[in-house]
Amino acid sequence: MIYRDLALLVGSAAFLALTHCASRPQSSAASQVSAPQVPPPQADTPSASKSVYDCQTARSAALVSGAVNIRPGETLCLRLQTQGESIVPVAIVERATSDILILTFIRKDRASTLIVRNPLNQRLCYKALMRLPGRSDAQPTNIWAVLSHRFGFENWPYDIDEITLSGFRSITDPQDPFVCK
Repeated sequence: MIYRDLALLVGSAAFLALTHCASRPQSSAASQVSAPQVPPPQADTPSASKSVYDCQTARSAALVSGAVNIRPGETLCLRLQTQGESIVPVAIVERATSDILILTFIRKDRASTLIVRNPLNQRLCYKALMRLPGRSDAQPTNIWAVLSHRFGFENWPYDIDEITLSGFRSITDPQDPFVCK
């Protein structure tokens, strides 16, 4: 608890120092020295034929009856249908747009990470089952809610062969917990 509070304090102090320095006017001596002109970095922006996400669509078993099965190395882009608080993935699409749920599953150095981009105006919750190497059964795992229009990161310190996501729902009540149940 002490380390978390200390980290928050240090982070807040660094933010205040940076905003104070950025908003402070420069002295006249500093304003007379010109910095070398460096062109801004070029952004890789998606076009109509290109997406910044490499969405895979070849594996038909990735979406079955509203449940999503994702394997390491895959990025799945899903069109969603809202039914009250229930959210149902209805199709895997080739290109990601702002209204598409994006799932990326990475396994590296005996660790697994699931990245979820939430396109909704509410927090997103879901249930997850993970299948470990050499096992045919799946085990439930705890999942954190993904904030509206943000990325969620789930990390496990071991290899996972497949994750099945289901029971997607939006959370509109701010009093609901952040751990999906």
